[in-house]
Amino acid sequence: MVRLATVADAVRAEHTRSLPLDRWEPPKVAHLLKAPAAFLDDVMRQLSDDGARGDPLPWAKPDFRLRSHELTLWAGSNGSAKTTVTAELMLSLAMAGRRVVIVSLEMPAYKVAAKMAIQAFCNRHPARGRVEAWADRLGESLCFLDLTGDLAPAEVLKLARYCAHELGTQHLLIDNMTKVVSADNDHADDQRKFVGGLHRTAIDTGMHVHLVAHTRKPSDDEREPPGRYEVAGSRTLVDQPDNVVMVWRNRPKEKLTRKGELGHADTPDLVLNVDKQRHADFTGPLGLWMARECYRFVGHWSDTAQPYALD
Repeated sequence: MVRLATVADAVRAEHTRSLPLDRWEPPKVAHLLKAPAAFLDDVMRQLSDDGARGDPLPWAKPDFRLRSHELTLWAGSNGSAKTTVTAELMLSLAMAGRRVVIVSLEMPAYKVAAKMAIQAFCNRHPARGRVEAWADRLGESLCFLDLTGDLAPAEVLKLARYCAHELGTQHLLIDNMTKVVSADNDHADDQRKFVGGLHRTAIDTGMHVHLVAHTRKPSDDEREPPGRYEVAGSRTLVDQPDNVVMVWRNRPKEKLTRKGELGHADTPDLVLNVDKQRHADFTGPLGLWMARECYRFVGHWSDTAQPYALD
């Protein structure tokens, strides 16, 4: 068998014979050219992956997991409950001991934390002592950026790397993109650079980065979950992330319920449409039902939301 290095040397020698010596300079990434044996352990880990790698969703939906080194885009229309559902997701991760940072630039940190306390206790008015115990239980597993308003893309990227390297953050949620870079088509290059920077950060640090975005103006009835190409902004917003999850609130069901038609209990209140999952086979809808009194979701229409234990 001819060794790869021998072939490479021969090709390089043949190529460089036609170039003046002062023009030959190896590319900066030349050291990254590797034969399979160089990363065989990684290959075997990938081949043995049974789909259980990564953090699970809190709603018993095993087809989609949150793996390290990845970027997930969560998108939906205004009022689609994407902030509520991602808040519950971050809560579940923090309660499981993962280190989570939330950058909520549209809503004050204390309001996000208050909603998460309601979700944690399944109670809109938990006693102060219980909330204090909850905060103590979380410790530094959950952290908020106490800032509302716009934040420059470069600052967000610096913050992301700081969270990964200095805080050991495993999940970073940025809600939402429009407070960092405009979703107008005129800013397509800014969007590409920002999302590309987030993706690079996820790859380099092992952190899972979550970015919330909006869809374009929906139709009046919103009868179908949107697809990823309906995300407001340039196409690069959905091309670069590893995963794209479209959040659809079942407004048609809500209208029927308000009219007194109650025979739709088994129809989901919210659909997470996994429209892209680069490193797994599953794409498709994941139905959720909302426990409106506590801003929680459950994975089956007959389930009830349960408070988190503080032990």
